[in-house]
Amino acid sequence: MRVRTVWVAVLVAGAASAGPNEDVTALVRRNLDGITKRCHQPIDCAIDAKTKAFAPLGLEWSWKQEDAVFWSDILFPGFDGAVQLAPKAGIVSADGNVAWFQIPYTAITTPAPAPQDVGQMPMRTGGIALKQSDGWHLAAIGYTGLISDHELFTQRPHPDWFDAKDFTTVDVKGDDKLAREVVASWFSTGFAAHAGPTDRLIVSGSSEPEHARGAAALSLVKRWDKLGIRPWQIDAERIGDGKLAFVAATVLLPIKGPSHSAPLVLFAVLVQEGDGWRWVSLQYGATDR
Repeated sequence: MRVRTVWVAVLVAGAASAGPNEDVTALVRRNLDGITKRCHQPIDCAIDAKTKAFAPLGLEWSWKQEDAVFWSDILFPGFDGAVQLAPKAGIVSADGNVAWFQIPYTAITTPAPAPQDVGQMPMRTGGIALKQSDGWHLAAIGYTGLISDHELFTQRPHPDWFDAKDFTTVDVKGDDKLAREVVASWFSTGFAAHAGPTDRLIVSGSSEPEHARGAAALSLVKRWDKLGIRPWQIDAERIGDGKLAFVAATVLLPIKGPSHSAPLVLFAVLVQEGDGWRWVSLQYGATDR
């Protein structure tokens, strides 16, 4: 399954808005640019204290002013060297003062001990942006690494595989009812049946070329519903006025029967519709990139 990112003009205070697509893309670009520059202060990473941020492992990272940590250390733990994040063209879907997005990017790593060994890793970021009186703000953002289907299904190290029979319950965080009664149930009923308006849908898989919007996105999800993916851990966080939610989940994808299942991360954007919920964005990724 697969993903990608975008660089665009940075917002200038007082400048006329170019539109939600351009503005949100620019906001995400500021976030990625800040990580490249090893931002420490939230404003330099285009976030604030309310932003829900999730690392590639699906773990929430809450910014604390006293933490002597750079955000690039969270995305690339233990890496000694320089990191450059180069965005590519992504997808933004806006509905009034709310937007959800998925933007692919390439992480270019230059290790300090061996600067000649430059590496390039495809990655993706996605989340929710809310428009306030002073412009767009990142309400939630998650980062995923990508892995080719060939590597995922044939070359992935066996220690990464799980026996799904060992996981009979789902661990939940955040909004317990939303995580357990809504999101967890969709793995049984199929996500396609709970999609939002087709023209608002964005999806991406754990492999780089696997991303789509609209009707093509729904077609991809119908295929994924047949893979037998199971939830393991689900963190459901309500955003803004509570009618939006950002979900970070670790799921198990059967590789060679249920006894060999690979863990993946899933980030999802949910919109409340009456008494129920619909998803509008699904973003899968590798857990070890």
